Amino acid sequence: MLSPLLPFHHAGGIDLGEDDGRAARDVPPAPSGGPLEVTPAPAAPRPAPVVPGAPTLPGQAPTGRTPPGPDPWGGLPPPGERPIGDRRLFVLELVGVFLVWFAMWFVYRYITAELVRGSDFLFSLLSIILAPTLTLLPPILWWRWRRRERGLPFLLTRRHLFSSVALASVAALLFAVANNLLYPVLMLAMGLKGDGGVHLFAPWRAQTLDWLLTQTFLYMIIVGPVEELFNRGFLMDQTNRAFKPWVGIGLSSVLFVLGHVPIDFLVYRVDLWGWAGRWASSLPFALAMGIYYQWCRNIWGPAVYHGLYDWFLGIFWIGYMQDPMLTNGQAILILLALSVMEFLIIVGIGYVGYRLWWKGSRPAGSLGFGARATSLRGSVGRSLAGAWAFLRKRPVIRYMERIDRASLPVRQTMSLAVIAVVLLGTLGVTAVLGVVPGISIIVQGGGGGGGGGSSTLTFNDTGHATEGETVELDYGDAPMQVVGINAMVMWTDEAAINRRYTNLPDTFSLELTLPDGTSLVADESDSGSVQVSWTAEQPVEMDQVVALVTAVSCGDQVPLINPLGLRVQDDTGNDFHITVEVRLADEG
Repeated sequence: MLSPLLPFHHAGGIDLGEDDGRAARDVPPAPSGGPLEVTPAPAAPRPAPVVPGAPTLPGQAPTGRTPPGPDPWGGLPPPGERPIGDRRLFVLELVGVFLVWFAMWFVYRYITAELVRGSDFLFSLLSIILAPTLTLLPPILWWRWRRRERGLPFLLTRRHLFSSVALASVAALLFAVANNLLYPVLMLAMGLKGDGGVHLFAPWRAQTLDWLLTQTFLYMIIVGPVEELFNRGFLMDQTNRAFKPWVGIGLSSVLFVLGHVPIDFLVYRVDLWGWAGRWASSLPFALAMGIYYQWCRNIWGPAVYHGLYDWFLGIFWIGYMQDPMLTNGQAILILLALSVMEFLIIVGIGYVGYRLWWKGSRPAGSLGFGARATSLRGSVGRSLAGAWAFLRKRPVIRYMERIDRASLPVRQTMSLAVIAVVLLGTLGVTAVLGVVPGISIIVQGGGGGGGGGSSTLTFNDTGHATEGETVELDYGDAPMQVVGINAMVMWTDEAAINRRYTNLPDTFSLELTLPDGTSLVADESDSGSVQVSWTAEQPVEMDQVVALVTAVSCGDQVPLINPLGLRVQDDTGNDFHITVEVRLADEG
């Protein structure tokens, strides 16, 4: 993800080093025709830093620069040297660039949803190649040919690289843990409880190494950096050249949510409630990313958080074996509560970084939005001042500051090291403590108490089987006096991609193997469930029952007669749920 961070030329929003925003081009050249003669002159006051790209004021020449004023960017303003003219028309042009990207992205999502649905590898490959091109090409073309600016329309700087990446990694890991822990707590608070207790699931353990590498590359190198460059690095920063920073944060956040319309309605096929969930989860996230970027002024911080956030979603989660059914309103409330918590985590950690490292030339008391904040007085103000002074003296804070001022290779290496620790640490912890959904998750039921004990053991599992694959599930780990077994596998066929396709049914089979070698086989079925039952003439002692679930065939998505010649879409597998009830002999 940080591989593009190589030594930069000072052009087009690319910052070379630790200066205060002035470039070598600000020094007047020597006149031609002879050596420069130095004549003593009275000392003149040093001009204050200027902000490139801000709107011109009445009576000001259209140079693209403004007189001295509050610096909301800490010496790292957005790229752009040419005057913007009418600021409203300028922002309308930015929205136009977004609409061009939106149209291209809509077509891309439509085509990929039709042609590669069910093929994770092909979808990931297209995303790796096309996503950066379709997303970054419109702003670059607008920048170079419409605005006639130099370089790139993104601020790429080495300043604050390590601290922004390190704090973003901490925030992402903290939210991933807090999010998963709070989810079952919120359901309990709402009077809801799932079946099977709470577990740490690690679905990546059931995948191959190439799947894991592809997902890591896709989210950390493509999704996170590309979306942040476009939304925060371009839309937000360029809007803030014309308006106050909070305007750019708000506008880019709304456009960020709207930019998910193609995937929401073409791929996920959400209804209006689902789209409301998108706003409840993505808008607080986008606002927090905008504030974090406005403070750190290094796009790689938000990019790392975004990539880790998406990566965590496919690596682990904490939840019930079978989650309770939620109403639409309950689901929205839970999403909103989790999103508010995420907002507070990002902004809280970001503010620590702002106060310790990123404030730069922004005025005292400023929150980095171009306005001076009211200073806290009394005991609260003294306590906060003491807390910041205490933190600045901590060795880890001073060590991070030293890395932020080190050479670029050192900053890159240490930033990558932090990311690697988070990735590998997550895989290590979930490998030890996590379980694979659908394998050996045992729930004992049927009532407790003394006397005769429980008469039934109930085992519930979920899993996934690819076409032709047999999944083996083991139940029981202690001697049992069994008088009967009833097992059922249930699955749900996928809906047709759209009205131009019809989906053929999936066929599953079920086999139970007893310790004595007896096999209980159910007939294959494409009706959505298959069941097998067995009753013993007298109690049989056994310590384990083995269930074999086979996806015999997975019906493809077959197009109806169509002059466009749509392709058959492969169905490579399906999820299933299995319930095994073991009836035990009474002890009394």
